[in-house]
Amino acid sequence: METKQIAAIVLVLLAAGIAYYFLATAPAQDGPAVDEPQTGGAVPPFAKEGENATMQEFAANLLAAETVYIVEDVRGLEKYPLSRTHVMQCGVDYAGSQGLAGKELVVYAFDDDDVCGTVNGTASIDKCYSDVLSASEDPATMIIWIEKGSSPEIYSRGMVVRINETYVQGSCTTSLVSPSENEEEEPLLPDVNISEMEGPGPVIINETENGNADEEEEEPGDSHTFP
Repeated sequence: METKQIAAIVLVLLAAGIAYYFLATAPAQDGPAVDEPQTGGAVPPFAKEGENATMQEFAANLLAAETVYIVEDVRGLEKYPLSRTHVMQCGVDYAGSQGLAGKELVVYAFDDDDVCGTVNGTASIDKCYSDVLSASEDPATMIIWIEKGSSPEIYSRGMVVRINETYVQGSCTTSLVSPSENEEEEPLLPDVNISEMEGPGPVIINETENGNADEEEEEPGDSHTFP
């Protein structure tokens, strides 16, 4: 997709000092130590070492994608029940967001004991991860990989979203926004160093009138979560 087809791309990231959001059934303490090493599992297959993808590149690929994989990696989070809940809630929020309406969604939850939760039941993580590996090589597919931690990373074929106890419900979202009425206005293409910020926020993709902006009025598809 050409650059001119994207009028503006904004990736908003939540600051590290955001107030805690607690679910009614979640415990007040998340894990034994705030400085314990991050958990969550394997490196996402699209995360190419040394790749320096821009937000424009990621957003254009996400806009053009026919299929989006959402991987909720909650392995090793039994001591972090709040972060575990938030990782899964983030997946639900993305799946139901406006920007993914009309796309085929594949949602996997990687859990302990080699269990992969799917909308059709459970499978082995090896089976699900094999699907994710294949998807990472498909130019018509994007991957959103969610795990515990901070410092999200963006790549041309996917995004690593890291969630902890500070997550605010609804922050994991994508939206399509109409372009500015001022045709002479320069496109807004901010270059954000996401490695210095914590937690994802809305990914807002602005398009030209010939793009897919009319999808704004579609109802988001069904979202899924797993026990």
